[in-house]
Amino acid sequence: MKILLIFSGALGDFINFIPFIEHIKLNFKNPEITIITKSYFFPIIEKIDSKISKIDFEYTPIYKLYNHNPDFSRLEFLKNFDLIITFTGVKNEIFRKNLEKLNRNSHFIFPINKDEKISEALYLINSFPFKKKFFPKPNIPIKLKDRKFIAIHPGSGDKRKNVKIDFFYELSKELDYPVVLFGGENEVDLAEKFKIKICKNLNEVFEIFENTLFYIGNDSGISHLAGSCNIPGIVFFGPTNYKIWKPVGEKILVIRKNLNCSPCNLNCKKGYECLNFDLKKIKSLILNYLKNVFD
Repeated sequence: MKILLIFSGALGDFINFIPFIEHIKLNFKNPEITIITKSYFFPIIEKIDSKISKIDFEYTPIYKLYNHNPDFSRLEFLKNFDLIITFTGVKNEIFRKNLEKLNRNSHFIFPINKDEKISEALYLINSFPFKKKFFPKPNIPIKLKDRKFIAIHPGSGDKRKNVKIDFFYELSKELDYPVVLFGGENEVDLAEKFKIKICKNLNEVFEIFENTLFYIGNDSGISHLAGSCNIPGIVFFGPTNYKIWKPVGEKILVIRKNLNCSPCNLNCKKGYECLNFDLKKIKSLILNYLKNVFD
């Protein structure tokens, strides 16, 4: 059975999508899976299943499905699949109607409601009528080498979710372990001042994780990645719903202030006090964790 997955979400969404892929394998006999998504995610697909075919979202005419009366000539390949499952960033009826004209065996999954009380990974599984269900946590196998440093990712896809960079920088100097601060394109402007290693792709992030003893980060896709690689760590949550977005890795601890106004879903009117943490308390928590687990 030929199954096409069209995925246009963010990194954290894609990590939470991994158990969905496992459910496809469980429910369909010998499925031939193809994924159209961002090439940035390809290293993850390689690690979870190298047999999955990959197509770069940017080099397909999928965008035409969002137009009224599109030219379907370059989209005829969509007719070759027995089932198409899409995860789109927004609910778009034009996209849905156009895809169904090409392939009636299409299933649409839309983003989770921000007020839900279950994890996105479980929501995705429940969004498709699987006959057999279980809930494996996202798992990306990596080769752990010399776990010699603490890795801090001080950014995310939205600055409103971030603890102040100065906090992370001061914390990195307080810990009694070697520390690597790393980031991506969102941290380029901060790299020189705060000595942040900029990773150009996820393979470079995996290289860091292979030597990571402990991880520290915000509500971000990279934090989801750390959890799925089974790396112990802490993740700070403030204005966003941790019940939906917390990394589901067993070794990731969520740190939050539990204010009455949180989560506000990034509509803060109080200066994001929920992201103002005590440096000494966080340092003590991390060092005690490391002492109990690794000493």
